[in-house]
Amino acid sequence: MIPFKVNPKREELVKQIGFWNPRMVKGGAEALELMKNLEGEGATRREIYDETGKKLDPKVDAGMFRGADDLPRVHSSDEMMKIKKETGQFFHPTEGGTTDVAPLAAYVDHPLLFERAPSTANIQSQFVMPKVAGPGEKPMSGGGYFEHSGSYNSINPLTGKPRQPGYAQLFARSRGEERDINSDKYMALRDIFAHEGQHLLQDIGGTSRGTSTRDQAGQIMAGEFERLVHPRVRQYQQALGDLKDSQGGLLDPEQSMYFDEANRLFRPAVGSKGKRSALPELERYENVAGESEARRNAEYANLSAEALRALPEEQMPWAPARGAHAPFELQMLNWGKGGGFDLPDEKGTLARLLNKKMIR
Repeated sequence: MIPFKVNPKREELVKQIGFWNPRMVKGGAEALELMKNLEGEGATRREIYDETGKKLDPKVDAGMFRGADDLPRVHSSDEMMKIKKETGQFFHPTEGGTTDVAPLAAYVDHPLLFERAPSTANIQSQFVMPKVAGPGEKPMSGGGYFEHSGSYNSINPLTGKPRQPGYAQLFARSRGEERDINSDKYMALRDIFAHEGQHLLQDIGGTSRGTSTRDQAGQIMAGEFERLVHPRVRQYQQALGDLKDSQGGLLDPEQSMYFDEANRLFRPAVGSKGKRSALPELERYENVAGESEARRNAEYANLSAEALRALPEEQMPWAPARGAHAPFELQMLNWGKGGGFDLPDEKGTLARLLNKKMIR
């Protein structure tokens, strides 16, 4: 089992980040130093990504970038990660099935993860394949969780017994239609694991976490979105809307992207005069930076390091995707128990957008 640690506060993480990356990635210390130098010289994120990648292992690592929490990440390939074929013995072709609760390495082959963080091989894990839906039945959706420290109840849902304090667990259930355990389709078992595996890396790497829509956690997340994100996206919506009106209905592509995402995320409740959000719970949940990051990680799961390096700018891990991954400044950070929620540093982005010259 991998013991949980109390997540350090953001200020402490910034001081410790030079420790986290070198510990987990060969060449990480040199890449981090280069990143800081390039940032001081005003290099772009893409330039930093490309140049830091030269200090890392070219077979598995593409480059380094900062996430929404401003902490560096090494972007590594999950191409070699597979659900072990032995896992399939638990699943009937039509009736599905559930694996035993066992160490992660019993079900997953992930050489890079187990080399860099060996204790993750022992994380308590369980995988599920739902039964095939019958005529007129709705197929079961996929889902999963990685449970961090600070759980909201004392019973381990995998075993039904009181959980041992200080241990992590991972659960993944395939979408009912996806019978191939290593399918590259959305919400197949491998896709779910790639998502939950990113939450595992957030936990051991000390970066901002995902969240949950369940129970008290979901209520807290929804309330914090309303307190933090809703006012910021309203500010972007109003300012960029005024700019658009003043320019005859025109915005440049970057301004338009921020405006569209602000409009998507700002959905006030009827009668609240814009103070309360009526945004659906799932969209609030996916706007937590740790969830957005995990979702994107699953999108990259089949790409080699070479393919990651060749991605166009609009598909890089920091790039927004309209209607899916909001710009970092409009996402919400979750630092877990003791750290709470906050917003990324806005870094004067709105002022920069308002002062840009129109590109016609």
